[in-house]
Amino acid sequence: MAMAVEAGLATAAAIMEEEVARLRGRWYARDPQRSHVRGGTTASSVVMCGQRLPLRRPRVQALDESGEPAGEVPLGSSASSPGAIC
Repeated sequence: MAMAVEAGLATAAAIMEEEVARLRGRWYARDPQRSHVRGGTTASSVVMCGQRLPLRRPRVQALDESGEPAGEVPLGSSASSPGAIC
């Protein structure tokens, strides 16, 4: 079961990073027309196999017309209601 939990956490991290890359682009990519910026990570958790496990969730911020961060964009995986896996 530990292997399943580890695989689940790795999959969740990969899905979130893919969504961040879609919104913002890959790390260190220069794009003057960007509409989003990376905002670090925040502590979160996910329930797998009846256990609440810690997870670092990436943050993405939308830019306003002046190019300043206007607020955090909820990622699809974190915007949905949490569910148990297993």
